[in-house]
Amino acid sequence: MKRSLATLFLGALCASLCSSCVTDGSKMNDHWSPASMPARMQRTFTGYDASRDGSVMEWLERDADSIGLTLQRHLLGFNPDNPLRNG
Repeated sequence: MKRSLATLFLGALCASLCSSCVTDGSKMNDHWSPASMPARMQRTFTGYDASRDGSVMEWLERDADSIGLTLQRHLLGFNPDNPLRNG
């Protein structure tokens, strides 16, 4: 009984491993493919998504502009909704 259970478990393990293998290039960015790991880590840690954000330099420029505007509004009081703003 134990031997047949171990054989069944081993067969199920082999079948699951073989079904997750990628043989063609069309599924390289699939969620279940290990090749998609670097792109998903990049999206998670930096927020940059190449399909949505364009080139890295454009994304960095937009991000730096947004950070600069936020710092100006908080530290220098350049907020358009601020009633105490001069001018």
